[in-house]
Amino acid sequence: MYFEPKLDDKGRVPLPKGFRDRFRAGIVLSRGYERCLLAYPRDEWLKAEEVYASMPNDSTEVRRVVRYRRLYAWEGDVDSQGRFSIPVHLRQQVGIRDAVVIIDAHARYLEIWNPEAFKEEEELMNEQAPQLAGTLKLGQ
Repeated sequence: MYFEPKLDDKGRVPLPKGFRDRFRAGIVLSRGYERCLLAYPRDEWLKAEEVYASMPNDSTEVRRVVRYRRLYAWEGDVDSQGRFSIPVHLRQQVGIRDAVVIIDAHARYLEIWNPEAFKEEEELMNEQAPQLAGTLKLGQ
């Protein structure tokens, strides 16, 4: 699923109606590995935190990835109109200005993109996905 809402003058974004129940207990935003933000329902973020806590702390690579995910994490609420704020520092990190693309790309979280960055990702995705699906044995 794909949505293109505008940010209001306070940096708030409306969640699509079909997703509001999932985020009723709160929202956690974090940086994705591509040029996007990830929006987790609070309970899903807590599950991810459990996974991070179970990982070996003696690995530089693990510490770096966990640090990356947690450094950029921001916890907030969804208001009665289904809106949530994207803090300025996170908007700047991924180039979000006045509009976003929200994608239901994973069962545990939504992706939030700058529309221009997503257009570039979409081109790469359309070009590479068939081959990647075969390599990863994902099938149709």
